[in-house]
Amino acid sequence: MHNDFSLWRNIMREYSEEFLGNPEHDGAGAGSIDYAEQEPFRSFERARADGRFRLWHYGLVMDALTLGASQRTVAVVDDEVFDRLFTGLVATNDEGRVVGEGGRTDMPFTGEAIDRLEPRLSASSLTLLRLAWRDRHHLLG
Repeated sequence: MHNDFSLWRNIMREYSEEFLGNPEHDGAGAGSIDYAEQEPFRSFERARADGRFRLWHYGLVMDALTLGASQRTVAVVDDEVFDRLFTGLVATNDEGRVVGEGGRTDMPFTGEAIDRLEPRLSASSLTLLRLAWRDRHHLLG
């Protein structure tokens, strides 16, 4: 558990599970993850070290009904690095379908796209997207 207690490592595990369709990295396996050698973590680490997978932490949200906490983060991945890291992008995963505009698996990062998502997102998720849109010039550098 100590090996996995990191916001960055949690983000890598979520990308592995949700975008690449890998099974849950919940520590129930035989051994711990070797983030320096095991794929896709090694490639995620390399892209981050090269400054091509950048992260920003926007805050901690506490849900008043469930008392659950969630971290709100924004990731920016250079396009060619994204294509390489997520060459095995799945259309479905254990939690549902990955859906974009017109059935595509991508969604443009535009104010209009964020507005279209409004009825489907929680208030905190929508706020995060709007803050990222506000900060897009800084985030996209």
